[in-house]
Amino acid sequence: MNLKSAPVTILLGSVALVLLVALGWMALISPALGAIGETGDARAAAQDRADSATAELTRLRGQQANLPKTEKQADRLNAMWPATADQPAFFGQVADAASAAGISLDDLTVLSPGVPALVGVDPNAPDTAAPKPEDASVSDIAAQEVTIGAKGDYESLAKFMAALEQMPRALLVSTATYEDDGGEGPVLTVVGKTFVAPPLTPPAS
Repeated sequence: MNLKSAPVTILLGSVALVLLVALGWMALISPALGAIGETGDARAAAQDRADSATAELTRLRGQQANLPKTEKQADRLNAMWPATADQPAFFGQVADAASAAGISLDDLTVLSPGVPALVGVDPNAPDTAAPKPEDASVSDIAAQEVTIGAKGDYESLAKFMAALEQMPRALLVSTATYEDDGGEGPVLTVVGKTFVAPPLTPPAS
């Protein structure tokens, strides 16, 4: 084989050219393609983060739009089941109910609240049976027995009873006794319970 002949020289040159192209691909083009692939992956990850941030922003905007309604509901629940016994406010609501029924404050014969006690817990039980803070199964709601008495005619006492049921503070009526002995006039005695609940707290984010 004559290496100096034209066909052989062309063949050798072609082989050398192919080798150079292959080396160039490995040295330059292949790393560049790898970098392009990594850039594409980074771009996809960035798009995923942007989509997640957009969804979270939409959720937060929805919560913001509902915030006035949520606050109104929370205020109503706090009024129904306050975090303390708040006896002065309760007395004021009973007085307002009496005034709305046309009953004077002097005709409120009894307004006696008891001591709040945890619902479902025996107050006479030994200390070992007392609820523990970490015991999530024990109710944190306390009930307070109240007795309300009022004098007046039948119509006024009926209005007073209805007004008590419409108070902002929740009142669970156990008994309602109406007596008319013909002396001082009809007397209404209501025995029921109000409740004390833990303060409302937003859920942990």
